[in-house]
Amino acid sequence: MELFTTLKREDLKRLFDNFYQYRDKVLQFRDYTKQVFEVPKADPDTFRKVSGFFADKNHVYRECLQDDSPVNTIVNAYGHRMNNPEAKWQIVIVDGLDGKSFNYIQDKYDTVYWKDKNGIYIRKNGDLKALENVDPKSFQYLNFLYGKDDQHIYYEDQILPIDVNDYSLDQ
Repeated sequence: MELFTTLKREDLKRLFDNFYQYRDKVLQFRDYTKQVFEVPKADPDTFRKVSGFFADKNHVYRECLQDDSPVNTIVNAYGHRMNNPEAKWQIVIVDGLDGKSFNYIQDKYDTVYWKDKNGIYIRKNGDLKALENVDPKSFQYLNFLYGKDDQHIYYEDQILPIDVNDYSLDQ
């Protein structure tokens, strides 16, 4: 594994946020935890942010703690929760998703649903979970964590016993 601690951001091509290109690699600089690490198998030319996740032409990625990391939040001397500067983060490939077609369904502060050419997904415990019994072609975001396809109404990943042809969302 290559160490990137001697690299300086100003010598690298900035992709977006705290992501940079170094040769044919994508690196993330995490100032608070003083980490610099490689995004595995990432393509710098197509690497992008997708509403809480990342993708390139080949893969979808998510951030998570390393197995040997301390917890991500701690309680300070005043009793307030704060980010743990000792936490060890990483970016991993989400298996089974198509990076090229991966996107959000509606980008909002509370993005709930993502899609690729194979399905519809929701965030569960920091990972992406495929919706069951969903028709990706007819799926649409309704509002307030609800979505629907031609057969079902969903609240996050739960199918609700509601007629898709006779419903309303109260504002």
